[in-house]
Amino acid sequence: MIKEEERDQDELYYYYHFHWWCHRQHHLQLKRTRLMLTVLSLILLAAGNIVGPLISNVWVLAGLTWASVVLKGFMEYRKYETKVDLSRFAYTSYAKGVVDLNPQELHWTHKMMIDLAPVVPDRLRRQYQRPDHVDGIKVILQTEADSHGKTSTT
Repeated sequence: MIKEEERDQDELYYYYHFHWWCHRQHHLQLKRTRLMLTVLSLILLAAGNIVGPLISNVWVLAGLTWASVVLKGFMEYRKYETKVDLSRFAYTSYAKGVVDLNPQELHWTHKMMIDLAPVVPDRLRRQYQRPDHVDGIKVILQTEADSHGKTSTT
């Protein structure tokens, strides 16, 4: 009975770690994408304001400003702000489950968790299966093995 409960707790822990890592990577990816699109939009707008009067061509100014507005509209259409907020919620919720809660509390938290996060891309799910790409997974596995009194082979 105790071994079965330990196995269930370990499975729950790895479930939370998997979702924590995937949502963390997705959150960082969304933040980078939002940052790059915002910077590109501002560069286009600034370039239009600087280059347009220098060459006395209103079409250059209009074209660069239009491109900047279209880029900002694309960001609004894709709802990057909302996606970043929801992915931060999922990332921090799963982090709390992995780091702060003990296995008994994880079981109850798991039953009550509502997942509002955007869908994690399959590429991140496949990447998690490759241990050389997972941040700190060997340290976590070593700590988990030591806590159960086992020796690690890594």
